[in-house]
Amino acid sequence: MGLPPRRGEHGPYFAQVKGYSANPKTIGEAIRKRRLDLDLRQIDVAKIIGCHELTVVNWEKGRWTPNIKHMPGILQFLGYNPLAAGTTAAEQRDAY
Repeated sequence: MGLPPRRGEHGPYFAQVKGYSANPKTIGEAIRKRRLDLDLRQIDVAKIIGCHELTVVNWEKGRWTPNIKHMPGILQFLGYNPLAAGTTAAEQRDAY
């Protein structure tokens, strides 16, 4: 599944959320960084990964960590494995 076409910077929310960590520490931060780099909405990312839009929102806000069933879509979207070798999503979440 390919990425949807890039969208322009529309609306007040899009202009406010340009900031993100250059070195993401969580999977949610990595998803947010990639999403903003590609000028995608959370709903676009949800379609790529195969989850609900609110799931992406909660990952980005650090409320939830991804379920293992979503990892293939996340890895495809990010283009790399955000977990250090030998760590689980729960261990990564608890470390930060």
